[in-house]
Amino acid sequence: MLASSVLDRRLGALNDRQIGQLMSEEVAPDLLVFQPELTICCQATQRLFRSEKGSFSEDDLASQQQHPPCPKCGNEMLLRYGVDEPDFYECMSLR
Repeated sequence: MLASSVLDRRLGALNDRQIGQLMSEEVAPDLLVFQPELTICCQATQRLFRSEKGSFSEDDLASQQQHPPCPKCGNEMLLRYGVDEPDFYECMSLR
């Protein structure tokens, strides 16, 4: 019960993008591919990324469309929204 209330307070302090990132990293991987729960989770995550509190600016949209290459391997890098750290790019092949 105590852990749940601490988690609730921590989640309440996060912005919509950070919550969306947690959902895509912590919730979605545990769901089955052909179950409706995964589709619902993905839809909710996308809405969190687009919400007013986590809305994308024009610069964010441009950076989302242009993925820089990884300096180590040359693969595409994706922007990750930091929860306990600043936003950062991560190589797709390292995931």
